Amino acid sequence: MIVIYLFLTVSELLCVPNTQALVSKIAPKKFLSLLMGVWLFADGIACLFSGFLSTFYPTAETPTPYLFGIPIVGFVDFFLIFAVLALVTGAILLILNKKVSKWVHWDSNEI
Repeated sequence: MIVIYLFLTVSELLCVPNTQALVSKIAPKKFLSLLMGVWLFADGIACLFSGFLSTFYPTAETPTPYLFGIPIVGFVDFFLIFAVLALVTGAILLILNKKVSKWVHWDSNEI
């Protein structure tokens, strides 16, 4: 568990500056501050969603929680939620990869 949280924390610390740099590179100059605010708002919504998902953690005191009609019986089912979300997010990013690459106008010397 400690290794997982360490991995998640380090990956978040590495991703946040890169995504902010990406937003500042893609955004038109007159909308830069607005889009940075949208990025921070989306991050806040993601934190709220994470808190919502934490309510499905199975405990001895609470009855079996259901997510979209699927019972969350044990810890494997609970952590499977995050694995499925990661796979779905990865698939969406792969689908959007070419479009985002066109927006960024990558220079081959920058990579």
